[in-house]
Amino acid sequence: MKKSGFTLAEVLAGRGNMLPVFSKAGFTLAEVLITLGIIGVVAAMTIPNLITLHIKH
Repeated sequence: MKKSGFTLAEVLAGRGNMLPVFSKAGFTLAEVLITLGIIGVVAAMTIPNLITLHIKH
């Protein structure tokens, strides 16, 4: 008896397209917000130092 379709593990591993719900085409909102938060923290720590360095020279 031949197996038809894919198992859930195969679909999640990208070997099948039986369940299009599990195909990941982009980023989730949480991923985007976390990334923007990290960029914001790094900018908040960096920009004041760059401004004072620019003013001194």
